This record gives sequence, C-alpha cells and structure tokens, in this order.
Amino acid sequence: QELVNIGVPRSQIRVVANGVDLQEFAPGVSSRTALGLPENVNLALFAGDIRISRKNLDTVLHALVKVPKLHLAVVGGTQDSPYPAMAKALNISERVHFLGYRHDMPQIQRASDLFVFPSRYEPFGLVVIEAMASGLPVITATTTGAADLVNPDCGIVLGDCDDANALAEALELLNSDRSLRQQMGKLARTI
Repeated sequence: QELVNIGVPRSQIRVVANGVDLQEFAPGVSSRTALGLPENVNLALFAGDIRISRKNLDTVLHALVKVPKLHLAVVGGTQDSPYPAMAKALNISERVHFLGYRHDMPQIQRASDLFVFPSRYEPFGLVVIEAMASGLPVITATTTGAADLVNPDCGIVLGDCDDANALAEALELLNSDRSLRQQMGKLARTI
C-alpha cells in the first residue's frame, strides 16, 4: 500500500511473504516454570525490541490494565527500556513478565495462549507468522505488514495500533474464550 501511495502502479507490485520453519515453530506444550513464567494463568506473548516505541509495547501495557485476569510475557532486551518502569507505574508489574532477549522463542510460544503485536510500523513482522505457525491466535494492527496474512478466523487486526481500548477488547475476547483461542490457533497454523 505504501508503494501505491507514492504512485507505483499496483500491477507492478508483487508481494512475496516471508516463510517460517514449520517444524521449529509448531504447536505443543512447554513448561512455563522452566521458562520463568507462571502456571495456571492465561498468558499473552509480546516479542520485539522494547527499547524503542515503534513496537508499541506502551499501548499493550495500557490495554493490559483493562484486562485484569491476563498475564503478559515480554521477550526483548530490557536494558535502556522504559517499559519495566511503565508496568510498575501502571500497577501491573506482577502480571508482566519481562524475559529479556531470548533464543528459545518456539518454547515460549508453546507456553503462551495468544500473541499480541500491534507495531506502529513493521514492514513484515516475522514474529507474527512464527506465532501463527506455533498455533497462536494473533492480535496485530494494519500497520504491521504481516497483518495481510491475519484474517478474522485466526486473529484480530486493529485499524488503529494506538487504540488501547480496542486492543483491550481484543485481549479480553481471546482471554475469556479458550475455545475461540484454540479454533483461531488451528487456523493460524494452517495459514
């Protein structure tokens, strides 16, 4: 769409989506305890560079305030990140689990119930399709290129990445309906 907006004819544009290793990123079960995560809670996952605002963790944290029964695992280096302090200021630090930079994303995804990534700008967002391949329903935004692969059967695409209320509604919907999460996750994997 950005190319069309600057005058490139649509007929001249071909989109080739990134791929994902379907064996490495696959549904399954991981021990939350071994990953440093709480058991017996619903767990959303966010992954990205949390030193910058572009990935939009601030909106995710503000939305999480409105979904009190949901926990959030955050993968990304915390050095020079403002978000641990923001979680504390919002009084949600007991539900936000900062895991730092990790190399075990497939295991973390298997331990999660859903993936949230409403980036303010993302040319594609490989983490979105890795989550889908892992069988997770996805909440993203139109400003994330991989959103083109997310349809209402496997996730939720927000029209405004900064709308904390809409994000909270999406989080609450998936948090409160395990059957819907499972159904969406299966279709995400198929896509």
